[in-house]
Parts: sequence; C-alpha cells; structure tokens
Amino acid sequence: IPTPVKYEEMEGQFELVSGLVIAHDASMKKEAIFLAEKLKLDAGIDAEVKEGDLGTIVLKKGDVKVNGKSAEAYGLVISDKGVEIQAVDGVGAFYGLQSLRALVSADALRAKRGSAKVPFVTVEDAPRFAYRGMHLDVVRNFSKKETVLNLIDFMAFYKLNKFHFHITDDEGWRI
Repeated sequence: IPTPVKYEEMEGQFELVSGLVIAHDASMKKEAIFLAEKLKLDAGIDAEVKEGDLGTIVLKKGDVKVNGKSAEAYGLVISDKGVEIQAVDGVGAFYGLQSLRALVSADALRAKRGSAKVPFVTVEDAPRFAYRGMHLDVVRNFSKKETVLNLIDFMAFYKLNKFHFHITDDEGWRI
C-alpha cells in the first residue's frame, strides 16, 4: 500500500452523503465523473458533477510540489468545510481521489447505505518512482477479461501506472 509522503490526521470526521456535489476544474472532468461512479459503486453515494469551485468535493488545479516534484503530485485536505484535492493535472487529481477512496471505512463499503465518514486529514503525496508497474502473463496462465479489468482497477487504486500484458510467447497467443 503506497504510503503518502505527508499524512496528518486531525480530530473529527466529515460525512459524505448522497446528493453531494463534486466540483471540478475544466481539465479534471473525467476524474470527477470517475469519482462519482466509484462513490456510487463503493458506498452507494449519489453525487452530482459540476464544473466550478463550489462543492462538497472540489478537484482544483494548482501548483503542488512534494519533495521538489510536481508531476503526479497532489494535495488532499478533508476538513469540516469538505474535501479538496489539488493537483497540477488530472493524473495527480486521480491519485488524490484514490487516496480519498482509501479513507472510506470497510463498514461503509459493506453497507452501501449512501453515506460514509472519512477522517479529517491533510495529505501531500507524489510518486517516489516513475515506473510503478505490474506484469500479467496470460500466455502461461489464462485469465478471463473480467479478471484483467479487475486487476487494472486494483492497480489504479494502488497508484500503479504501468501494465505489462504478456499475451504472446512462442506458439502461444492469447487475445
């Protein structure tokens, strides 16, 4: 499990409930839609996606530097005012929203009751390595399409960015 560069937890929790608004910078629309889909799937939370900077969860563009790096870096702040994810681009915002998803309790994920509490935190993070990958060899051990797609979802959750899909070897070809 990737450990953030900086993680500071404060006293208190913020409740994500159905009907919340995910506001986003124009360049982060795909990430906002992805988060809305995952909140619904993970915890049963219905969310509305809007461009702008007023919402329960805000994805905003900003200069974020962590250990001198800005590529793929993000800042995540959860307070009584809501959730703010700041990043240079959509990639950093994507990693920030994965960290937000990781803070949702297992009980909320199991219940899918349309709400989830997350702790008040400040997170600053950037990948330590450019290549963070995984290899899947379906030539020797065949995997179903659903298995491969689930693996890719798990890779995204753990912020892995390279997928080596080994589909050919000698006489064996799998597509």
